[in-house]
Amino acid sequence: MSSLLIQRIKVGDLALFTRELYTLLDAGIPLNQALKSLSHQSDSKLMSRFVTGLHTSVTEGYSLAMAMQRSSYAVSQEYIAIIQAGEESGYLDKVLSRLADAIEQRDQLNKNLKQP
Repeated sequence: MSSLLIQRIKVGDLALFTRELYTLLDAGIPLNQALKSLSHQSDSKLMSRFVTGLHTSVTEGYSLAMAMQRSSYAVSQEYIAIIQAGEESGYLDKVLSRLADAIEQRDQLNKNLKQP
């Protein structure tokens, strides 16, 4: 697929998705149901399509990391690797919490650096 056709997920949207997914998983909601719920909640059409695609892939039996790898939307390889590590260790919810913190801090730092 051409890199021109791949849409990148915005850092703020990714941070919100990560935080919301953590919250649902931490509450004991299965990944499949959490993704389905999040796909309906997004204000952004891009995020809704991204999460719907993840839900479809997870329903087909793919891990979340593999679903992100297969997605036609771009997320960093670092993000996917961290998700994969969380899935393999059995601590996806805790990994998502820390990942959301890190993304939010990075996003805030980038916003502060861009201000005059």
